[in-house]
Amino acid sequence: GVMVYQEQVMQIAQAIGGYTLGQADILRRAMGKKNKDEMLAQKKRFVDGAVERGVSLDIAERLFEQMNKFAGYGFNKSHSTPYGLLTYQTAFLKANYKMEFFAAIMTLDMGNTDKLYAYYQDAQKNGATIIPPHINESESDFIIDYPKNAIVYSLAAIKGSGEYVVNEIVKERKANGLYQSIFDLVERLEPKKILNRRFMENFIKSGAFDKLHPNRRQLLESLDLAMSVKSNDDQGSLFEKSYPQLLKVDEWNETEKLQNEFSAIGFYISNHPIRQYEEELKRCHFLTIAEAKEVSKARVVAIINDYSFKKTKTQSRFCVLQVSDASGVAEVSMFSETLANCRDLIAVGNIVSLDLSCSKNEEQTRMFVEKMQKFDPKNMKGNKPLKSFAIRESSKPASLEKTFQIKIKSKEELIAVKNLIDNFKKNGNYSIELSLPEKISLPDKYDLSQYDILDLRRLVGADNAKVI
Repeated sequence: GVMVYQEQVMQIAQAIGGYTLGQADILRRAMGKKNKDEMLAQKKRFVDGAVERGVSLDIAERLFEQMNKFAGYGFNKSHSTPYGLLTYQTAFLKANYKMEFFAAIMTLDMGNTDKLYAYYQDAQKNGATIIPPHINESESDFIIDYPKNAIVYSLAAIKGSGEYVVNEIVKERKANGLYQSIFDLVERLEPKKILNRRFMENFIKSGAFDKLHPNRRQLLESLDLAMSVKSNDDQGSLFEKSYPQLLKVDEWNETEKLQNEFSAIGFYISNHPIRQYEEELKRCHFLTIAEAKEVSKARVVAIINDYSFKKTKTQSRFCVLQVSDASGVAEVSMFSETLANCRDLIAVGNIVSLDLSCSKNEEQTRMFVEKMQKFDPKNMKGNKPLKSFAIRESSKPASLEKTFQIKIKSKEELIAVKNLIDNFKKNGNYSIELSLPEKISLPDKYDLSQYDILDLRRLVGADNAKVI
């Protein structure tokens, strides 16, 4: 038979090894934790118990190894059953009540920007419309506007706000009517002492006041005036209330406006800075990020959302950038050779042209920057498409088969190289050939990442480690 649940490991231990159920549970936990000393003791106990009950030594040992291997990834039935049921229920809700489903999960994870953006993208792919945050329509949860057949973005999901503050804003709106201006909002909420500059700035940047004041920059630069308004309950209702005049300033350009929106929400919602160039980019043979993930080489135009500098095992510096276009987001790695040539281009908000090499394994698509340039929308027509082929998880084209030649100059280098190679993933498309000086080809094929190649080159020198 085949073991399906962890409870079956316990039943085998009980029926064949003579364990009690309590002892069998200790065996299950020991297998899961991979404690070598404990496992040696448990193996002897299981095998001895099985032999006492008439099982041959060979079968008892093989059965224990099978149980041990299964316990590394097996799941217990008490978890498997409800997980399966919940998967079925949520799949049913997503298929048949998608608006309610997405509104609920976005509310649940509104504090996690990464998850929220993933849900936002998934909702759009499934045909759900999401209305940007609006001071007179949004609430603390993501809600559904059924007449518009759309999800209304939550005010509490804007950075710097909070459920309590938003609930007070909504409570006042429902009790005394829609807000007529930012001055009206400040005046009505001033007695509650809940307003602060930070979340008011982010409300403006997110577009929550757009239908009252369409010029976001004007509103932000006039915020001190707005925040100075005090409640005046004694003012007679016969006279129209008078508020200060907003400062006269031009709106940000589209890129600045969207970059401020990104800082307030964590992703772009009303538009994307690259969308204004989409048609021209397509005509000039640029790919989108979504398309780039399916080919071996691609040239894309993207905006830098975030970046961080890291080091490999051999202390070589590299950069990981989070970039996006209207089709999606990607993490791309840039190693020292490329990094040295374009360090001044790495800044949040910069729009850049990237030449990418891409590889895909069972876990993810990896993308590496081979070249970065500042994007100039006036200079796109000379672009030529990069030669590439589709990449697939299940098969690697023959043209991907490569040999990594490593020249070893000392015993110490050989030991260091061996230690690195021992940790490389196998079943890839790289053969490794060592020159000692006689040439030795290793029998396995390796799945080498750019990090692995860089580490080897750091050990023996770039001239002594070449891919052919």
